[in-house]
Amino acid sequence: MMRERETKITNSEILCISIIIFIALFSMTNIGGFSVLILLFPIIYRKKILIKYGYMGGICVAYFVYLSFITIINANNLYDAENARNYIIEFGIALVSLTAFYWAEPKKILQVFRNMGIFLCMFGVLESILKRPILQLAGSGWQDIGENGYRIQLIFSRSIICGTMLLLFWTALYFFPLKRKWLNLLAEILIIYNILVNQTRSVWIAFVCELVIIYLLKPNKKTISNKYFIFAGVFILGIIVLNFLGYDLVGYMYNYISTRIIGSLQAGEGKIVRLETVISSLKYWFLEGNLLRFILGGGKNYDKIFLSIHPVIKGNGAFIWTGAIDNQFFTCIHECGIIGLLILTKILTKAISRLRKCNTNNTVGKFANIALIGILVCYFFYEGFNYIMTLWIFMMLATLSDISVKEENK
Repeated sequence: MMRERETKITNSEILCISIIIFIALFSMTNIGGFSVLILLFPIIYRKKILIKYGYMGGICVAYFVYLSFITIINANNLYDAENARNYIIEFGIALVSLTAFYWAEPKKILQVFRNMGIFLCMFGVLESILKRPILQLAGSGWQDIGENGYRIQLIFSRSIICGTMLLLFWTALYFFPLKRKWLNLLAEILIIYNILVNQTRSVWIAFVCELVIIYLLKPNKKTISNKYFIFAGVFILGIIVLNFLGYDLVGYMYNYISTRIIGSLQAGEGKIVRLETVISSLKYWFLEGNLLRFILGGGKNYDKIFLSIHPVIKGNGAFIWTGAIDNQFFTCIHECGIIGLLILTKILTKAISRLRKCNTNNTVGKFANIALIGILVCYFFYEGFNYIMTLWIFMMLATLSDISVKEENK
């Protein structure tokens, strides 16, 4: 029994190290999607593969199989065929790597994930002051400037990816708090600060959604944790002190957040680019005789073909957008049709269903399902599946949800 316990701990540690290296390689080097190969190391270490998936994992496999099938069918008409081929390979590797979670301890992995987030967020404070991606190699990261100035990225290649990861770090901290309450409170404030200065609107929305879900799941909604009274007291005291010193923190934060939100209505010369690509997509499918594309999809990267036909054009050609749909759900329809979208949304409905039935003590299950809902809210504003890291994180959460159900039913 002791030998089995020691083996599990070793597997968990190896998996944690592999995850950290994978995220760092993807974010800080030019290796790109093939950094996912590092996630196969735990399987190589055990010298055997056990292909095992739960319900949500099976859905991910079904999505992969259909995407591969429809991409092969449209092989002669693909946009950037090499990219599409590499993506399918990376997707397959990511799926195989998920089986390593069935040999490890999810709580241990999520605690390491939490600690990684706290560590990175310490540098986030410094980055927000220096306004430079100091954690990226040679400081050469892509600098994202929003309406309120610089948006932090930490080690991640894009601010929106950074925001998604920050949301997951906070969720991990909430369900797997630090032992010392005062230290945990400081860590929460630290991550929330990073979420604010990251300036990703979709993450703010997802964060609020998660808070609402957590509140609705509380067995006794009238009971409020003492830490929130302490936090409120410290916050109010800080506001009073700063006001006394002539610094209007409330007014500054209101202007900071409202400017970012109002800015979304000004993108693309007065209209949201995302909204225009969605409207163009609907016209393309239902008014231009492309219903079959809506049902079956056009394979990987078909959204790029669509945008080359229907770019967003403003100001008599002064502004032309062909970069992305910026909505994972509509991109999913372009690539896999409504069939692929139904597969994807099944994970969302299953996560909601499992949350309603989740045992109070099943912290892994609550974390995984709430984080899945949060990340899908984020994906409504960008193509998270186009980055192998955020795709793998999504599938990791699905796998953890499956494992939590298995453990709960024992």
